[in-house]
Amino acid sequence: MDGQGRRGRRGRGGRSAALSAAPTTRHEPIHGLFGARRGGHRKIGAVDVPETLAPRLYLLACDLRRQRLVNRDYLGLVLRAAALDQLLTAGLLTDENGRPATVDSGVTPTDRLQGDLLAAVAEEKPRAWKWWVRRHGRAAVDGVGEQLADAGLIRESQGRTLVILPARRVEVLRPEIVEELRRRVTEVLREDVPVERVDRQDAAMVSLAAEGQLPTVLSGGERRRHRARLAELRAHVGPTALAVRKAVEERQVVVAGSGGGGGG
Repeated sequence: MDGQGRRGRRGRGGRSAALSAAPTTRHEPIHGLFGARRGGHRKIGAVDVPETLAPRLYLLACDLRRQRLVNRDYLGLVLRAAALDQLLTAGLLTDENGRPATVDSGVTPTDRLQGDLLAAVAEEKPRAWKWWVRRHGRAAVDGVGEQLADAGLIRESQGRTLVILPARRVEVLRPEIVEELRRRVTEVLREDVPVERVDRQDAAMVSLAAEGQLPTVLSGGERRRHRARLAELRAHVGPTALAVRKAVEERQVVVAGSGGGGGG
């Protein structure tokens, strides 16, 4: 691993503690789910948006008119990939033969999902990126949603569909943030701008949303129309985007074989 120390593996019996206990050594925190500056938001244009990638993707997955999340099954894949991607770009993870591995950097993420994933990767034997993306997707959706609600960006409630089926309603309280993020999606898809010049987090946001087939971001027709650009973004983002793509393809094969519907 190019001379960088790999975080020591813990015994299997310490797995639960590794996921929940606070670190006992002093580390420099990196930005949590909502960051450490300006209440955890970063200004893009005239709008403050969440600092980290997972909450941005959660907000993009919100249907503002129907007040619900779209493609919730795939959204879990996308959110976990987003957390892994930020750990990778922050230098807290590295790619070793198609598998994430931890790096002794002296830095601990304050974001809950990133922290849990980092501890779990350190604990578990080497696994492919896809394996990590596929685990505990529902918990990722619930956790990011709770933190967005705590930050006053969404309101969740129970509703009904077709009179009898319970459904979770998600009302976005700051719709201008979603509109700003959608504007960024449009900018990233411009083919006259080389992907290397696109903001890395914006590139990951668009790539993961596309691979996770979030229709509030890109419809099926738009994904086909931008196929070449999305392939460039996928290659630029790397293992996390490819992991989502493979996980979605596998789920679609399983659903098709069982005669079920899609991942919406």
